[in-house]
Amino acid sequence: MAVERLSDGTFRVGEMTFSSAEQAFEYEAARRPGQPSPLTGSQWSRMSNSSRFGALAASALFLAISVPIAKSVWDGPAKPAPREAAVTPKKEPLPFHEQQAINAAAEQERTKQIEVSCTAGLDGLLSDARKLLQSGDPAMASARLNPCNGISTNKAFLALYQSAEQQRLEKIAKFERDEKARKRREGVSIGMSKEDVLASSWGKPEKVNTTTTARGTREQWVYGGHNYLYFVGETLTTIQN
Repeated sequence: MAVERLSDGTFRVGEMTFSSAEQAFEYEAARRPGQPSPLTGSQWSRMSNSSRFGALAASALFLAISVPIAKSVWDGPAKPAPREAAVTPKKEPLPFHEQQAINAAAEQERTKQIEVSCTAGLDGLLSDARKLLQSGDPAMASARLNPCNGISTNKAFLALYQSAEQQRLEKIAKFERDEKARKRREGVSIGMSKEDVLASSWGKPEKVNTTTTARGTREQWVYGGHNYLYFVGETLTTIQN
């Protein structure tokens, strides 16, 4: 007879129903064909004590071997126990004086590398800066040379650094001029600052009316042609024209 697992979690062997798999397999093993039938009361009473002990020992040995094997076939291979995740020990911070010493050593090493770059590696540094200037990037050229400013007295370095700085400042000034010209060409938009409005095509207002309430200060800028701009704080919030 086979052990059958029912939908309600119980186990059935023939007409018998059991609450656990162990009970079902023990019953199935005892009823398996080819195994000795259970002893009747009359047979048991006629046996000697030693024979009774031998019968009980044989039955216990048979069940001890057959039930675990049958159960393992039913349940499938045993699943390995879950492995616990390794716990990384928390790294304690270094004492303040030790961290200071490490930082000082790192700064000394950085200074030494800069000095080497500004002396033995100066030719390569100048070559990189010239290429950056030729590509139209004076800001990067100046940044490349800047660590050696105050260290190197090489005439070629000083001349190139001065040229890179001059071109960088001229580029910034040109950008600011172009930005102002763009703002003068364009009108105003919500979110502009007062400075942006003054730099725009609207320019300076003919009159400014200020109103102060519990919510803050509100300004009305009056322009010709019945055009008005309203500011809350420094921000343009309303355009009326």
